[in-house]
Amino acid sequence: MKIATRDVEGVTILKLTGRLTLEEIHSIEAQTKELLANGRSLLVINMIDVRDLSSSGIAKILAIKRTLESRGGMLVLSDLSPVCEHVLDLAGLTEAFVTCKNDAAAIALLQDQTKIEPVRAPDEFLP
Repeated sequence: MKIATRDVEGVTILKLTGRLTLEEIHSIEAQTKELLANGRSLLVINMIDVRDLSSSGIAKILAIKRTLESRGGMLVLSDLSPVCEHVLDLAGLTEAFVTCKNDAAAIALLQDQTKIEPVRAPDEFLP
C-alpha cells in the first residue's frame, strides 16, 4: 500500500492506494503513530484508490478512530471507493465512521468540529 500525506489547515490527509489488508496495515499503523507523536489529531483517510479492504483493515481504522477520539481528535473517511463502501456495508459498519464525499468536505467538517465550544454547566450545578 502507498500512503501520500498532506496537511491542510491543521488537518492531516492520508491518501491510501492499494490494499488495506492484514499484510498491509503496518504501513498505516506506523504513519498514524508518527502523526500522533507529532500532536496531530484531526485526520482524513482518503480511500478512493483502495481496491481491497479486509476485516483487519477495518479493525485498524476503528483502532485509529478510537485512539484519535481518546485524545480529543477525530477521524473522517473521504472518497470511499465502491469496494470500501460495499465492504463497510456488508460488515454493518457504515454508521461506525464519519464519511464525506471528498477531502474538502472532510476538512470543513473537522474544522467546524474544532470550533464547537464545550458546554458549561450553569453555576448552580457546580459544587
